[in-house]
Amino acid sequence: MLKKRIVTAAILIPLVLLAIFYLQPYQHVFETLVGVIILGCAWEWTNLMKVTSFIERVSYLLLIALLCYAITWVAMGYFLYTILALILSAIGMIHNYQSKQSPTRIPDFYWYLIGSLLFISCWYSINIIYFKVGGKYQLLMLLLLVWTTDSAAYFSGKYFGKTPLINHVSPAKTWEGVKGAALAVLMLTIIEGVVIRTNFSMFLFTVLINAATFVATIYGDLFESMLKRIANCKESGALLPGHGGLLDRLDGLFFAAPCYATGLLLMTFYTH
Repeated sequence: MLKKRIVTAAILIPLVLLAIFYLQPYQHVFETLVGVIILGCAWEWTNLMKVTSFIERVSYLLLIALLCYAITWVAMGYFLYTILALILSAIGMIHNYQSKQSPTRIPDFYWYLIGSLLFISCWYSINIIYFKVGGKYQLLMLLLLVWTTDSAAYFSGKYFGKTPLINHVSPAKTWEGVKGAALAVLMLTIIEGVVIRTNFSMFLFTVLINAATFVATIYGDLFESMLKRIANCKESGALLPGHGGLLDRLDGLFFAAPCYATGLLLMTFYTH
């Protein structure tokens, strides 16, 4: 499993870096590329919903694509603040599920709604970071935060994990994994501050944004774990060897991207 993870990462990471550093002048190409990945996640989402009709699956993907186009007409500030409020509601769902300690059925309509919100907000947030309030280095930093959180939590939990984090949602996740991930993100944040040689006030903003994004990544992972438990599905797909499906690999990003984009937006507002 670990070998497959490493091989998959070694193939995908250079491709992601090429897209980030060379596609900024080609906005429509980048937006389409991210859109294709998001639609791949939406396809796997239909597995969780137990949709078997090919026409219904394709129709859902077309709906997501149309909504991604339509959402660009919404002011990004109002959009991001709304999404953050919804993320807080999702976090409440996670803790409610943990406290009840029993499976909860989600009506079909809510499956469609939750998926649509996740995919549209992630797509729009990535493009906001890349083209509006950040740039290629900020987008790279977002991905580094998510990758560092995921990898450090995995290895810390694997070798030191003893205390369950939220056992009824995801038994494999531990507090030791979270602490290891937090330490790794702190080190990454310090390196970021040294590399960009930021002043103290900007560094404090960076610490707050990265800390919030770290927490969002953890909860994004837990949210998908909860939904897979409700759907009685171990993995959303098998596209990425060692990682499962696209949803399994990108789950933390669905919460992290809107959080990071909002942080950059606020930092831009208060520092200019």
